[in-house]
Parts: sequence; structure tokens; C-alpha cells
Amino acid sequence: MLIQSKRTLLISFFVIICLILDSIFYTQIHPESGNKPLEFIYFLALQGDKEAQFTLAKRIEDAARNDINLSVQQTLPKKLLDFTYQFVFIHQINHENAFDQFFQPIYSSQSEALKWYKTSAEQGHAAAQEILAEYYYNDGRGPQFKKAFHWISKLAPKGDVFAQSQLGWMYFSGLGVEQNYKLAHQWFLKAGLQGNRSAAAYLAWMYLHAQGVQGNNAEAFKWYEKAAQYGDEEAQMMTIAMYTLGVGTEKNIEKSEFWKNKVKQATNRDFDYYYERNDYEKRLLYLAETNDKNKDQYLSNEYSQKYNQALKYKNERNGDLQRAFEIFNDLLTRNDPSVQYQLAEMYQKGIGTERNINKALELYKMAAAQNYILALLRLGDLYFEGNQDLAQDYAQALFWYQKIEALGQQHANMRLGEIYMNGLGVNKNPEKAFQYYLYLAEQGSQEAIKIVIYCYESGIGTTKNLKKAQEMKAKLRI
Repeated sequence: MLIQSKRTLLISFFVIICLILDSIFYTQIHPESGNKPLEFIYFLALQGDKEAQFTLAKRIEDAARNDINLSVQQTLPKKLLDFTYQFVFIHQINHENAFDQFFQPIYSSQSEALKWYKTSAEQGHAAAQEILAEYYYNDGRGPQFKKAFHWISKLAPKGDVFAQSQLGWMYFSGLGVEQNYKLAHQWFLKAGLQGNRSAAAYLAWMYLHAQGVQGNNAEAFKWYEKAAQYGDEEAQMMTIAMYTLGVGTEKNIEKSEFWKNKVKQATNRDFDYYYERNDYEKRLLYLAETNDKNKDQYLSNEYSQKYNQALKYKNERNGDLQRAFEIFNDLLTRNDPSVQYQLAEMYQKGIGTERNINKALELYKMAAAQNYILALLRLGDLYFEGNQDLAQDYAQALFWYQKIEALGQQHANMRLGEIYMNGLGVNKNPEKAFQYYLYLAEQGSQEAIKIVIYCYESGIGTTKNLKKAQEMKAKLRI
């Protein structure tokens, strides 16, 4: 036992000396670099240092992105350290495969980077949590919203404004979590008060559409103008309409013209055509009049309780689906688009009732008529994909996706890009498709970034530009 202890101390001492020498050697070769040798970072990461774990993940991610083999950066001291660490601290070295473990490299792979980001994030490293939240939200293989919600909900309480806005949207839309308008409003409000334009725009939307809150034209105007000031183009268009018509504020043509000029200076489109095509004033008047008419008939607490109970029955494991269906049917008389959407989904999927695609479409369209985004998106997706109950119809899909676009939302941009790139129901238009993908890429969508890289490299929909392709590659996450 004493001999083994001496041998362990000797090995540890030798490794420490090697690391010190390696550090001196590394610094002499790279005097301009503040980076520590990879083996030092790895050693600290193994010891549980969250900053080292994050740095190691970044190194691995960069190496994987640029096809760099990290094993060539690993020196003999690192390998000695790896071997000694396992032998002394983990006690997993056995005589038969000791040398195999001794020379084990750090692999330059996405899964390896993700592993270290998770390890760091679980210890509360904010930047690692942000990366994981973004990765799962924009995962090119398909959004993993439940995992995204896990990390976003850790960031939002720390004051991360973007995370607060994302959390509001997830509660609002029921992505990765049960839909909850009250919590959506709470997080949008936190982010909106700190200058987040998306959150401010969604608050305005909620008040104008009486979505989860009592319809209130004055509150809608307040938040649309804030979002407009923060730079949200759709909010600027709504602010123009509200000043023009005097909805939620005093009629003021001078201020309306001010915002018109702001929009015209910021975009190349034909303002008058776009403004009229999207019926801003007509839509606004309808919603404002509805709010005025229903201002004393806001959904009662009892109504909200019933709605939330039905949602619980519908979404929880082993929930009472038939009861959920009955409650939503009872609430249908209120012309609430969220109820119409939930009931439509139950008819579509045969939840708590028999499948009935015609009834589902009828209810989705009722909700869509009130500009309920989830209903518009579902209608587009149903026609785009087609199924045993509904024939594929790209023209209909385009119709519903363009409705979303007309509302200033980008939730259909990926599908619109696909439609125009491949000429699905329309003439091919790679240039237009590229613009949809480029917008999403600039917002961080990993799938869109990959498409934009390919377009720049191949000259599809845009001028071939290898420099911009390389710049886009730097935005790729793990």
C-alpha cells in the first residue's frame, strides 16, 4: 500500500513538472496568445471548473467547425495527466487497457462539445446555458422545445432580456410547455420594459387581439409605439394606422407621417402598396371595435379556470380527454380563437373525439380569421404536408403562410423559402427564397444558416461569395 502511494505521488509530481514545462514552452512559441494549453483546460474541466468546461467546449466546437484534429494539440504531459487523473482520482485504470486510455484523445465532435457545454451549464454557467437554449430552440434536425425551455427558464430569472422574451413566446404558443397566457404576459412585460422589441410587439398584439388579457386599445397603442421605437417594422406599420385612425390615441396625421417616413427610409418596398395590400386600417378598425364592444365582457375568472382545466386534461399524461373536449365545446360560444384552435386540434388528431378533418379545418379557419398565428401556421402546414385525410395543396399552403407574413411574423419563412426555392405551386424564385433563408439565418436558425452557406458557395439565389459563406460558417453552433 505504501509502495503504491509513493508511486502515485511520484507520477503526480512528474505530471505537474511536465505541465509546467509544457506551459513555459507553449508561452514561448505563442507569446501573443492568452490561451492556455489544451491539456491545462482539460485538467481544470475534469476537476469541475465550469469556466474551463465552457472554454473546452468552445475549443472543441471551433475545431469541429473547422475540421481541426485536436489530438495534434495534445502533448505528452496532457496524456500523462489524463492517465494519472483516471488512476489517482477515478481508479478506473486496469492493467489490460491502461495504455489505450493513456493515449485517449479529445475528439473534435459536436457531441463532445455539447457534453461539455451541458456540464458547464448544469453548474450555472450563463453563457453555456445561452448556447444550449439557442441550440435546442433552433436545432436544424427539428426544434427540441422542451429542452430549450429548460435552459431558457434558467436564464430568464437572471435578467437575460432575450431569454425573457423567448420564454414569453414559449408560454404564449405552448412550445415546450403548457400554454399559459398569464405567464406569457408576465415575461413579455419584463422584457418589454427593458427595451426588447419582440416582447413589446407581442404585448401590443395581446392587448389588440384580447389574447390572454382584456382587449385594450390604449395599451395596444402604447406597446406598438414602444416596439416601433425599438425598431420593429410591423409595429411601425400599426403605429401609423393607429395615429391615422385615432385608435388607442388621439388622431395625429403629423405623427403618422413621421412614422411613414421612418419606414420608407428603412425599406426599399413600395410603402403605399404594402400598406394597402395588408389592410392595416381595416384590420385595426375591426379589432378595435371588437375591443370596445367587449370591454365590459372580459373573460371571467371562471372562464379562465375552465379553459386551463381543459388544457390540463388535454395535455397531461392519462388526462381525461373526453372531458377536455366537452369543456372546450362549452367555451366555444365565446368566439375565443385559442379555444377554436384547441378544439380543432382535437378533431384533427382524434383526441377525445373521432377524427374529423373537415370540422378541424372549419375551426382552424375561424381562429385564423382572427389572425391567430398558431391556426394560420397549422393550416399552412396541413396543406403543405398533406395526409390521409387532406390532399396536399401547395397553393393553399402558400395562401396561409403569406397571411402570417402579412402580419409581420416570420414563423413561416422556412416553408416560404422551400416553396419558392423548389417552385412548389409557384414559379421557382431562388432569389426570393434566399431572402427568406437569409433573414432566418441572421436570427440564428441553424438550418437556415446551412442553406445560406450552400447558396453562397453555389451561387444559388444570390451571387457566389465564398467570403460570406465563411462568415456564415462562423455562426454555426455545435
